[in-house]
Amino acid sequence: MKKNIVILCLINIFIFPLIANAASANSEVYVGNNKNLCTNSKYQDSNIFTSKSAYFGKCMEAVCKSNHYIVTELKKDTVQCTNGNKQPYREVKKNGCYDLQRSPCNENEIKYCSMLFYYDCSKNNDGSDFAPATTTTTTTTQPKTEAPYTEPTTSHQPVTIINTKLKSLTLSSGSISFNSDVYEYNLNLESSVNNITVNAIPIDSNNSVNVTGNQNVKNNSVIIITVTAQTGDKSVYKINIKKQEEKLSSNKRLRSLTIKDYNINFSPNINEYNLKIKEGIDKLDIEYTTEDDLASVSISGNKELKHGSKIVLSVTAQDGSVGYYNINILVKKSSKIIQILFILILILAIGAGGYYVYIKFIKNRGGEKYEYE
Repeated sequence: MKKNIVILCLINIFIFPLIANAASANSEVYVGNNKNLCTNSKYQDSNIFTSKSAYFGKCMEAVCKSNHYIVTELKKDTVQCTNGNKQPYREVKKNGCYDLQRSPCNENEIKYCSMLFYYDCSKNNDGSDFAPATTTTTTTTQPKTEAPYTEPTTSHQPVTIINTKLKSLTLSSGSISFNSDVYEYNLNLESSVNNITVNAIPIDSNNSVNVTGNQNVKNNSVIIITVTAQTGDKSVYKINIKKQEEKLSSNKRLRSLTIKDYNINFSPNINEYNLKIKEGIDKLDIEYTTEDDLASVSISGNKELKHGSKIVLSVTAQDGSVGYYNINILVKKSSKIIQILFILILILAIGAGGYYVYIKFIKNRGGEKYEYE
């Protein structure tokens, strides 16, 4: 029973004050312009005297310099080590000033915020174990008196808020309404755009910027811009690509169609023609042009032509649709009357010649013979 009472006393003496201090500093985080709020105990703890470790909530003042907030301690109350460690180990456990780096600031603008620190009196500020100095004491008959406690003098280095945002973001194709606090965008592009030049300028010129995904862009691809500070802190901006689908041409018409030695009175809107050719013509010399340069043409039926043949010109548009121009062949046959007349004349000529020979040479010779006798 006595052992339990001793344990409870130790808890009341050492643990409850630490929990209370940590809770008061961690219970609420304030960012604003009212300096007076930092006097409240929930934002600034009172001095803590310990030889071990403790949490301490401090009120911080943030002053804007060159678009960065420089954060310093507003009040000097802190954890004071009773073991002689004047520069104990200190670590930020909760940074209520962190959100200040997420918004731009005006030169000399002042805001106030809180931070929760962890102190360890058993360690030096570099993390090594603290070894208290040994002193030689002389025994006297005078009663011992404790030296008055002197508050350690510590130099507080300003805490720089890291800013990894972009100042500006422009693109060589398409446009977005850039806001440094907005980290994702949608970009509509023409189907013909494949590469995009990204010009990203960080607020802090010491930060590096890396761009990926801006080459050979496709529909639903993503451009990623990563801003990295020297401390390793990063901000990532994303641009989602939406490419318009390429619209293919459906033009399947001819602009011109000519046939050597013939006139067909071509019109792009007329797809059927009748053409009379001379007998014995085996093939036609056809020339054409399309209205759309991306369309293609194939010709069938233009060989061994005869009466009733059909020449077909197939015009295939870019989108695959096909149009047709037909040329129906009619063959002119030579008239048989001329042939018959020619034959008759030839027969008459042969007959007349034969009759002349007969009268001149055969009949006359026979008469003279009988007369002579």
